[in-house]
Amino acid sequence: MRSRTALALVSLVLTATVACEEILAEVTAPPEEERAARRPRRPRNRRQNTAPQLPQPQYQQPQGQQPAFAPSTVGPIVNRLRVTFVDVGQGDAALLETADGHSALIDAGPPEGDEHLRALLAQKGIRTLDWMLLTHPHLDHIGGARNVLGAVRVQRVIDPAYPHPIATYDRLLAAIQQQAIPFVPARQGQTLALGAGVSVEVLQPRLPFIDRSRSEANANSIVTRVIAGAVRVLFTGDAETETEERLLAENRAQLAADVLKVAHHGSRYASTQPFLSAVSARAAVISCGAGNDYGHPHAETLAALARNNVQVYRTDQQGDVELSTDGARYQFRATPWRVPSAAMR
Repeated sequence: MRSRTALALVSLVLTATVACEEILAEVTAPPEEERAARRPRRPRNRRQNTAPQLPQPQYQQPQGQQPAFAPSTVGPIVNRLRVTFVDVGQGDAALLETADGHSALIDAGPPEGDEHLRALLAQKGIRTLDWMLLTHPHLDHIGGARNVLGAVRVQRVIDPAYPHPIATYDRLLAAIQQQAIPFVPARQGQTLALGAGVSVEVLQPRLPFIDRSRSEANANSIVTRVIAGAVRVLFTGDAETETEERLLAENRAQLAADVLKVAHHGSRYASTQPFLSAVSARAAVISCGAGNDYGHPHAETLAALARNNVQVYRTDQQGDVELSTDGARYQFRATPWRVPSAAMR
């Protein structure tokens, strides 16, 4: 099965080569040779469609230092970038929207979060995604991707091109190829242009892939930093300790961020103290499902975030978590109108 997935990846990358030449002006990349249990659905829980006021992270300037980023605010701001961390249950999906109408999706959640994700895209009037970025080929991150391809026009897909033997990934690669969507293997050093001056830096993975980890697919997740003016948001996929060690060795200067999307749904196998110190985020979002079978977020991770004075938002408790920024200030709000129950990988 792994060899079949690898062959599908090679075929997809070759098919997309010509189409990709037209978009490389928007993707700055260093020269580098590229290579290419599911459980039954459970009933969804529903919550009242309200938008409670969330606590906003408070900035305290260290004595004798200048702030790296402008402090957050609860006052009205004009959006340059809106990031919606979508409540897809036990999985990840984040929608990026710029002020000039461009959008990208980072991960597409598990199958049971698909209905809500597509409804959100329709509600926002999104018919085209500039980018679909899939951090790694696990079901809780790609389970809804094929249906998104059927619901909206996706202009480009970026993926680690890490072979992983599951049928969902094989079918997704086939759908991308069938629709002739340009496929870009993600590699350290790329910069993706989005809109309104918003850029996406790809910090990981690179070749050779990490090959000795608790979960190699997780460890080779795409890690990106989204930059909107002075505000930075770090997305970590399901990064493992080994991923963080590589990032600290190779990308430390690019880790600083206002907001952290916590790796692997708050798993204890990431969010080490050296990594959290380098990021120095004031706020963090954990995407996970209520009552999930993995115990996410783990108590160790929550304790580490608390020690670092990080304000935590959780999709299992608050539903869709929305971050808005004008490039200098940012604020959060929640919309807990539907929360899928615990999902599976």
